[in-house]
Amino acid sequence: MKENERVKRGINKIWFFVIFLASSLYSQERIINGELNVQGINLQIHPSEQTVPVNTSTTIETTLYTVGHEVLPGAVVKGELCGPSITGSITLTTLPNQPFSIPPFPVKGVYTLNDIRLEKDGIVLLKASPEKAVISVIDLIITRVETRPLTLEEIREKG
Repeated sequence: MKENERVKRGINKIWFFVIFLASSLYSQERIINGELNVQGINLQIHPSEQTVPVNTSTTIETTLYTVGHEVLPGAVVKGELCGPSITGSITLTTLPNQPFSIPPFPVKGVYTLNDIRLEKDGIVLLKASPEKAVISVIDLIITRVETRPLTLEEIREKG
C-alpha cells in the first residue's frame, strides 16, 4: 500500500508540474502578445536585356519600392559595367528611381552591368532584381533597299 501512495504522490507531482508549466506558458504568451509589422524594400531594373547599335547611348531604369514611398537619404544605386571595349570594369552610380546612363560603345559585342545594388555609406543594403543587365551592341548596316511603284488598286486600298 505504501507503494501505491508513492505512485499517487508521483502522479500528483507530475500533474502539478504540467499545470504549472501550462499556466506559465499561457502567462508568457499573454505578456509577449503583440503585432509584428514587417515592411519590405525592393530594387528593380528595367530592361534587363536590350540591343543597341554601335555608338548609341542607352539607359537602364532603376525603381526602388518602399512601403512609405520614401527614398533612403544618402542611398545610391551602383553597378559594374564591363564588355569588349572596357578594360576591367567601370563602376556606374545613379540615384534610386533614376536611370543609369550607359555610354555609347564603339565596339560591338555583349556588355553587362553586373552586381547592381543599393548602397549607403559604402554598405550594400540590397541587391537589385535582376542583379544584372545585358546590352547587346550590334552593327546596324542597311545593305539594300528595294522599292517599286504602287498599282492603282494598291493606292485605292491604302486610301
